[in-house]
Amino acid sequence: VPGGAALVAALSVLLGCTFSDHVHTVSTDSIALSLGVMTVVSWLWYSRTEFKRAFLVTVVLAVTTIFVRPAYLFLIPWLALAGWFSPWLNASKGEHRISLRQRLRGGWMAGVIALVVLCWMGSRLVVVGEFGLLPFGHQNLSGILVQTVTQDELLELAESASDSHPEAAQLAGAVALQLQWMDFETPSDSSGLPTMTMESQWDDLNYRVVWPTAKKLIEGKENDSSRTPAAIDEHRMIGGLNRMIVARYPQRYLRWLALAARRAVWGTAADILMHPVFLLTFVVGLLWWLVKLVAAPARYRLAMGAGWRAFCWIGMTYWIAKVGFVILSSPPLGRFADAAAVFLPAIVIGTLLQIEREPQAQP
Repeated sequence: VPGGAALVAALSVLLGCTFSDHVHTVSTDSIALSLGVMTVVSWLWYSRTEFKRAFLVTVVLAVTTIFVRPAYLFLIPWLALAGWFSPWLNASKGEHRISLRQRLRGGWMAGVIALVVLCWMGSRLVVVGEFGLLPFGHQNLSGILVQTVTQDELLELAESASDSHPEAAQLAGAVALQLQWMDFETPSDSSGLPTMTMESQWDDLNYRVVWPTAKKLIEGKENDSSRTPAAIDEHRMIGGLNRMIVARYPQRYLRWLALAARRAVWGTAADILMHPVFLLTFVVGLLWWLVKLVAAPARYRLAMGAGWRAFCWIGMTYWIAKVGFVILSSPPLGRFADAAAVFLPAIVIGTLLQIEREPQAQP
């Protein structure tokens, strides 16, 4: 990678949106971002060298990242995908024969990471009776799904599922009654709510309505020492509510995914452009290119080597994979989407730096 582009990539990561927004925040967002970046860099190291040490370091970093923030579970399928294409991206000019073993390197790595995660999930199944990473996740999704149905539809769901899914039906009815006297905006028909409205209410719906309601319902049950921990019972109850809504109205969940993907695209672009350093860099860079084009008209070409090609592929697929995983259960808030887009400013600026004039043919 050319020195200028490499320097820009390093500075873009160092000064990125997540760092500037969360440097004074007590949360795992910045820590997980750093670990995710280290995982990517370690993977690039392994993909070009095949050192066993690099393989082990990448696995340890990826597992640590997932356990610090489970939203990084996307690293498992992403590493398999990155591994399948990285031999082609790293191939030198004229090299066309790439073995299946080379393409499966990322798959083996993803398998090792998945095995560690599954061992943890299995230990939770033995100890607390739940096969999962942690008793959380359904809460996030419920904050979305409750906003895709009207209060009448929620009451209807509670009534129709009272025999087949009694706990989920009980929660649906209780949540519908809660929403009737609280100041949340709910849809009046199947057209749903605007994306920004759903995003702004999402956190409050989680922690003021769905989760407290489930907690009260669980606490109201008879005390039974053989039951699973209350947090897991709440998680299962909320999960049942989610499955009930998606099963009845799958098209509304699909609509949410489409709207959330659109929101992630323009939200990411807006956050990057509002970042003072990136905004100034883009403006100055654009002016520099305009002056250059007018002062020295010529044909230009993009001199992109294998190293930068691999970095662009890794950076863009990393953003797509992380955002795609997040919107399955949560809005693409800045702290999620900005961390996913950590490499995008570097890709844009670094690629522009590698545009050069074509050499003029000698007469």
